[in-house]
This record gives sequence, structure tokens and C-alpha cells, in this order.
Amino acid sequence: MLTHKDFFYFSIVSANNYVQCHPIEITEDFDNYFKGGDYLKKMPKTFIQTRGRKRNDIIGGTLGLYLISEKIKCQLENSKVTGVEFVPIEIKSKSGNKYDGYYAMIITGRGKAANKNDASLKLIKTSSGTTYKNVGYLFPIESWDGSDIFYLEGSKAVIILTEKAKRIFEQYSDICVLKRCDEYIWPV
Repeated sequence: MLTHKDFFYFSIVSANNYVQCHPIEITEDFDNYFKGGDYLKKMPKTFIQTRGRKRNDIIGGTLGLYLISEKIKCQLENSKVTGVEFVPIEIKSKSGNKYDGYYAMIITGRGKAANKNDASLKLIKTSSGTTYKNVGYLFPIESWDGSDIFYLEGSKAVIILTEKAKRIFEQYSDICVLKRCDEYIWPV
């Protein structure tokens, strides 16, 4: 039986030197891309670089939308990772150059969001001293649809991975932050 130790909270490093992008055209339904439905038809197809110079195989977008290289897309497809679809997109640099070979990673897998109150209160050492923090992103496992990559409904773009998907992101990107769900520390 799977436990929260078998799942990983996914995010990427947000550093000024890494490229970040935002859609050029944002429709009023942008928040709904993460709620399911017919969002693929409304998905923005053109993104503009907003900061950074160093491109990576994963580029941060808006509200938890990630843009991935063809290399990672192929690895996910070849490994038969479930819970994700890909939409080809265009990225334009600040100077107008185009970056080819990127896709929007659309998360189709689903589960229900964790409740911060279900986390354990633990004493954590921080740079400013020791404080109590909520530890554990304990989403209801029974709500998980079985996908390798899934979005937690009721959260603001929280993405969870299984071990299978985690291994690919670890191997092909140095900017992923993958935290075991049972070790996740909630922000204040």
C-alpha cells in the first residue's frame, strides 16, 4: 500500500539567471486550466521570456504551468508516464528570437488537495532560529486517480509525482525541487 513517502511535491528553482516565461495572451479562463475541462483548446500557444538567460529543459511559466523540452517530453512518453499531455508552444526571447522544441506540460492526473491542519507540527531549525512548522503534504491518497503526475484540485497549481516520474525529472533537469510529501514543510 502506498503512503505519502511514495509521492513527491514538484517545483523548480526560481533563480534570476534561469529563463522564465509567461503567455503573451492570457484568457479569462487561465486559472481554469488547472481545474480540468476543455482547457487544451484554450491553451496559450505563444510565451514571452520575462527574465533570465540560462535555458533549461524545464522552464517556469505562470501559475504552475511548466514548459518542457522535447528531450523531457520524449523521456516521459517513452517511460509511459501517465497524467500528462503536451501542447507544442512557441517561446520568444526578449529580443524576438524563438526557442524551438518546447511544450506546455498539461497535467491531467487528479487528486484532492492537502489540508495544512492535517500536517504534523514539528520543531524545525531555520536560519533565524528554531520554530514550529507544519510538516507533511498529506493529500487524501484515496482521491488520487493513479496517474504518475497529478494536480491537486483545490490547491493553487500543486503538482505531485510518483517515483517513476520523479526519476525522469531528477535525471534530466538540475532545477527541479522534489520533496517527499511526508517531509514537505508548509510555508508560513
